Amino acid sequence: MINELKELFKYKGLLKQLVARDLKVRYKNSVLGFFWSLLNPLVQVATITIVIKYVLRLQISNYSAIVLVGYLPWMFFQMALLDSSQVILLHRDLLRKVYFPRELLPLSVAVANLVHFLLALVVFFAYLLFYWLFLHGAPIMVTALWLPVLIGLQFLMIVGLAFFISCMNVFYEDVKYVLTALLGVVFYVTPVMYPSELIPQQALRS
Repeated sequence: MINELKELFKYKGLLKQLVARDLKVRYKNSVLGFFWSLLNPLVQVATITIVIKYVLRLQISNYSAIVLVGYLPWMFFQMALLDSSQVILLHRDLLRKVYFPRELLPLSVAVANLVHFLLALVVFFAYLLFYWLFLHGAPIMVTALWLPVLIGLQFLMIVGLAFFISCMNVFYEDVKYVLTALLGVVFYVTPVMYPSELIPQQALRS
């Protein structure tokens, strides 16, 4: 394990290039660029909020903030895994020409999505501050200090899953389709768009 980490560290320059390339290519020909990574979640959150509050008529205070705080980490998780499923196949020509640790490819995908997530968090906290100061929403709690630890743990989990998924998809390209369907199911069965208080206590105990 230590030797593998040392090997990856030797290629940190290449990792930076792969991450920078991913960030540039993703929105290369778009007018809004990075803001698409914020606009899509905001549209999704707005849609969910309308359905919950005005169609299902569930009264949940600070609901948009609750959804965002779950949806942004979910998008980080989902996009990193979906991107990693294709990353080795997309770079197979490069792999044939140049030697470098194959682990750099899924790692670069995870890091690039982490950058997007952190930028989105900056905007999210600005939204929370505005919501608190002008709309009398809930203040930012001191428990937010645990956020770096939680992000670090999530990142490590994503890297591990990205390694596994990227390798599996080389041998079985159906993996990316199964993953897409599975993530769609997981989104609705986990409390991403609703607070855990809405889950029956009996279900939580089981």
